[in-house]
Amino acid sequence: MGRRLQTAAALTCMKICLMVFNFIFWLTGIGILVIGIWMKVALYQFLQLSDEYNNAAPNVLIGTGAAIIVVGFLACCCTVKGKPVLLYLFSCFLVLVFMLELGAAISGYIFRGKLHAGFQRGLNDALKNYKGSDNVHDKNLDRLQST
Repeated sequence: MGRRLQTAAALTCMKICLMVFNFIFWLTGIGILVIGIWMKVALYQFLQLSDEYNNAAPNVLIGTGAAIIVVGFLACCCTVKGKPVLLYLFSCFLVLVFMLELGAAISGYIFRGKLHAGFQRGLNDALKNYKGSDNVHDKNLDRLQST
């Protein structure tokens, strides 16, 4: 690394930028974690009505959110220590994580129509096959109508 990148002003700027990015990543990590827990606890019964639902989706969101929170915490510890090599390494890692989150958000936006169609097909199939019995789809459809 060049000497000009190790000056006090450059390190202070890098620390401030990393703390701002860490705060944003913590917020997104907490958001992903909350959505995963919400899907696991409250929405699973409604999501089972969709043709596109995967049981692993809430677990993936919970794991991803927790990992982002832990990485953000480690990056803050690294930022406080102020080691230039670790700062540059974590800034590259955070840019990579940001790109992955951006890609996930874009793909979710692009495939929202497919998700909507999966729910529509699933609800239509559940309505056609509704018998009022103790079937999982019948119970989920009853809960959907009651809420």
